[in-house]
Amino acid sequence: MLMSTEVKTKAKRLTIKSLWRSMPTIMWYTLLTKPFLVLLVGGGRFLIDLVLKLNGRSVITWSDIHFLLLSPGGWLVMVLFVTILAIYLVFDLHVTLVYCQDLLAARRRHWWEVLWQAAQALPRLLNWRGLIVIIFIGLVTPLVGTNLSISLTRRLQLPNFIAAVIDTTPSYALAYYSLMAVLAVVGVVHIFLLPGVVLDGLSVRQAAVRSRALMKKYFRNYLWQKFLFFLLLIGYGCLVFVGLIGVILVASWLMRETPIALEVYSTLLAWLFASFGTYLAINWNILLTVHLYCTYRDGYAYEWDLLPKKASWWLLLLTLAGSFLLIPVCSPLVDLGEQYFANLTDAVIVAHRAGGHASVENSLSGLRRSIELGFPAAEFDIQRTADGIYVVNHDVTFKRMAGVDKKVTDMTLAEIRQLCLRDARAIDGECEPVPTLDEFLDTADKKLILFIELKGETADEQMVDDVVTALRARGFDDTHYLLSIERSPIVYANTTYPDINSVYNGLATYGDLSGLPGQIIALEESAMTTSVIDKIHQLGKKAMVWTPNSEQSLRRWLVSAVDYVLTDEPDLARQLQEQIHTMTLLEKIQLMLNNSQ
Repeated sequence: MLMSTEVKTKAKRLTIKSLWRSMPTIMWYTLLTKPFLVLLVGGGRFLIDLVLKLNGRSVITWSDIHFLLLSPGGWLVMVLFVTILAIYLVFDLHVTLVYCQDLLAARRRHWWEVLWQAAQALPRLLNWRGLIVIIFIGLVTPLVGTNLSISLTRRLQLPNFIAAVIDTTPSYALAYYSLMAVLAVVGVVHIFLLPGVVLDGLSVRQAAVRSRALMKKYFRNYLWQKFLFFLLLIGYGCLVFVGLIGVILVASWLMRETPIALEVYSTLLAWLFASFGTYLAINWNILLTVHLYCTYRDGYAYEWDLLPKKASWWLLLLTLAGSFLLIPVCSPLVDLGEQYFANLTDAVIVAHRAGGHASVENSLSGLRRSIELGFPAAEFDIQRTADGIYVVNHDVTFKRMAGVDKKVTDMTLAEIRQLCLRDARAIDGECEPVPTLDEFLDTADKKLILFIELKGETADEQMVDDVVTALRARGFDDTHYLLSIERSPIVYANTTYPDINSVYNGLATYGDLSGLPGQIIALEESAMTTSVIDKIHQLGKKAMVWTPNSEQSLRRWLVSAVDYVLTDEPDLARQLQEQIHTMTLLEKIQLMLNNSQ
């Protein structure tokens, strides 16, 4: 391994052989810590649920942010969450750092000794600097993509509806990506902070100073080592691919009479190897980080040749045996897959903000386009003006859509009629007046289902009363839905107008979903999961996901059990839905497996 001139002893290069020998130990310590992590998460959920129950709540959502910030119960929930995050950090990442150091030192210890060393680092994080480190690793690292992260939050991402606003607003995009770049640099510069705390017993401040000093001295070498590691992973992946082809060829001879099951077997095996490879790559990256830290700190590198040699061959034999033991379960999987997809019903595609991206948002032209193209449903937002008229607009003000920084609630209908709505993504383009609720309802005229979102500070009981009156006056109260991100209007609608359909629209939820009102529960796609959909259906309700717009994201939900897909790309969604109808069982299974990555 090439080192910078400051490192006196030449280190051996990290090789595929070295990575292979590290696998048994990595997997062993992972298996040891999993029970602790399961107990930790289960116990943490029990305590948080207990706090919520004592505060008269069974579920918290995005609209309960005031409870979290302004009440003792909310503070206690946040303290419990950070505590769980900190303890999870010990059993997930601290342990990984310790066993990586043991691997490099060819040191064998009892598992409780490793756990004890990992746990000893926790008190050093119980201060304001440590709190920043915990939050950074748990919540920021997944967004910026730096090295050290924990499995609990590794898939955390910016909600797509926020990402869409950022990407379509140049000033927001510049600010956001600049911030992400700064945080990424901070993460790289302090990459050796946690190893210093866990492995050397340093305080957070001491470890931060050491990390900055080491990165300043060895930054170019660090980047070079990461580049070599990337090439090594590619080489390892090629070898695994060749081995996988060999296993599949043997399986094809054994399963020559069941070609469909063989296809499912090949797809499932490739997915399992890809998932396992991702897991190993994450741990190998941490192993390399520990190796570089120890090398830069001491001026010499540990010998890779001292890693375990024999256990890896047992792992190879077990992997091969497991691969072939998968064969008998593939035929039943085919039957289950056919039954699963046969029972799925097509999700209803809902055009977001009347017509999606193809028209000016929340405009009559967008609604007419949805009707002309035969979309089954459309969603739009309403707010009440200063003179009590309901107009269709999403934002609190008209600044983004009409260039006027005034609130809807501070303007009369006559003033709003003078505004000109333009596509927020385009410099020029068509210009349209702000429509009213009555105009939307008259245009729809039972041609499609409307999801009417009660928006802003006027989303109150009066708005519910007025919208229900307008619906009933046209005789289609049972064909449309009231929708709100605030819980109180939906609770009022359900209580006062039980014959009116309603949707509770949440960014994310935690707790017992039975505590949410409405016939439909809508969640942002990063918060919607297969298990959440199952829970919603068990309550006798329907599930809506918003707002998947990319082809990959739409495919994911169109082969799921979700009931409604709210999207800015209804054209694309319908095309994909038609394609899915013609897919073979194997293609559908491949799509579901790809979505789970």
